[in-house]
Amino acid sequence: MPAERTNGTSPRGDLIRAAALRHFARHGYDAASMRQIAADAGITIATLYFHCSTKEQLLFDVLQAQMIGLTEGLDAALADAGDAWSAKLATAIRFHIQYVTRDEEGANISSSELRGLTGELRAQHLDEGVIDFGVLRAPVVDRVL
Repeated sequence: MPAERTNGTSPRGDLIRAAALRHFARHGYDAASMRQIAADAGITIATLYFHCSTKEQLLFDVLQAQMIGLTEGLDAALADAGDAWSAKLATAIRFHIQYVTRDEEGANISSSELRGLTGELRAQHLDEGVIDFGVLRAPVVDRVL
């Protein structure tokens, strides 16, 4: 049976991601220690590595959770925004400002710690993290494009 990864929805995975988020935000990816993250999550280092094979994978899982929260929240906000593109744009801007001020740690690592991802994990995060802003385009922009 393969090891559970922290991007699952288990309570332990949530604890691990929350501890990692705090450490990445406070110390930066490079200075964050897997031992400190494990201790903060209340687990042993062996248990942490059972759930997540590398620190880079853990960063990926944390960044993915942040992106999912952002996109799901934005989708929900836009669903209630009405049909006018100006209302959708205002809603998206309002949501984004509220999101980054409500979740400062998540916003910080989402912009500053992306450099910790390399190779395939970086490409996967960037590919999956693309938000479709097509619903925010003004009709005139669509005509120009």
